[in-house]
Amino acid sequence: MTRMLGRRWGAETLPAPFHDPYGFKAGKITSGKRTAEGNARVGGAKGSYHLHGDAADFVTAEGQTMAQLYAQARRYFPGATEILNEGDHVHVAQRGYGRMPYFGKQGGR
Repeated sequence: MTRMLGRRWGAETLPAPFHDPYGFKAGKITSGKRTAEGNARVGGAKGSYHLHGDAADFVTAEGQTMAQLYAQARRYFPGATEILNEGDHVHVAQRGYGRMPYFGKQGGR
């Protein structure tokens, strides 16, 4: 299993702005685990990795471009199931991780 952010954080302690002690730089986590209802509200895929706590979405830090964030995510999560530049955020999923907490105003819970 490769690294996944949030391994030690509960939803109430996810930092914003985001800081990872292992060196991954992003502005904020905007979405973690989601309920089915929350996933539908944000237009998430039916079988989204967010539903199982296997995914997180990140936005850029100040002065960082989406291309830089995407490239950094590809280096930091080499074994990720998917890393997608969605235009306004980068989505990172690792099938089977399951420990990303419920997070995000549209995620539910």
